[in-house]
Amino acid sequence: MCFWCGKPGHIALHCTEPPRKKDDDQDKNPKGKARVFALNQHEAEQDLNMIAGIVLLSNVPVYVLFDSGATNSFISASFVARSNFACVRMNNELEISIPSGKTLYTNQMTKSMKLEIDGKILEADLYLLEMKDFDVILGMDWL
Repeated sequence: MCFWCGKPGHIALHCTEPPRKKDDDQDKNPKGKARVFALNQHEAEQDLNMIAGIVLLSNVPVYVLFDSGATNSFISASFVARSNFACVRMNNELEISIPSGKTLYTNQMTKSMKLEIDGKILEADLYLLEMKDFDVILGMDWL
């Protein structure tokens, strides 16, 4: 399902729908605002403060980007589909500013995912987001 227009059959990257109008948004549930500074390996390499590596997410190895500038944490929608992780639909939408200047929207997340880092188990709620190169982006909210 496309996170841009909400229709099945394509992803946001290939969406041909025009941008949403502000008037349309006022009829929906209120949105939270978030930002992420890298969605792919090239963008992450531009910032020396970002760290990438492999960790276990609910006992599944994932390629994760630690993005201290991201307000929230995200999981790749295609990775979720391949891994059969359970998702929940939220009552409100999260509006995400990405490096290209575009805005993406999501109202789905995986809840209480177990992250294993250096033998320690932490929990994270991860919003679904179309991205490539990374399975998970961990922002400041998971700390």
